[in-house]
Amino acid sequence: MEDGAYRGDIFYYPSYSAGINHGHVGMFRWKGTVIEAANKKLGVRKIKTSDRKVPEGETYYYYIGSGSAKSFERQEAAADWANGKDGSDYRPWYETENKFFVAPFNCSQLIWAAYGKQSIWLDSNGGDYVWPANIVNDDKAHPYQIV
Repeated sequence: MEDGAYRGDIFYYPSYSAGINHGHVGMFRWKGTVIEAANKKLGVRKIKTSDRKVPEGETYYYYIGSGSAKSFERQEAAADWANGKDGSDYRPWYETENKFFVAPFNCSQLIWAAYGKQSIWLDSNGGDYVWPANIVNDDKAHPYQIV
């Protein structure tokens, strides 16, 4: 996996369980590192981008906000918040609600909460559950690269 352009940028790719494409999102913590809610075994983890394998040609990078200096400051604050959750337990992707700021976290919840703490609400449909697609389909998520 390549680095994102800025701290707080996110990545998305399709991910399937039981035939359902629930997707996966994670965040660029710093150059060379991502943070993500991986799965029940690994929980929330930091991993080097060089070690993080993603589906080639299906992984998209996004920045969040307007691209202004203030927006990038909020992205960095979101990355710092998410980084503080390293080692937290994992919430299964299929639970009926996930809009919480406390562990356990699933992948979309971690991103939603990190940005929500910066008063940036990423959820394109506003339901009780935020899926990865709800984050990347929000009008504040701007794709800039496919890898």
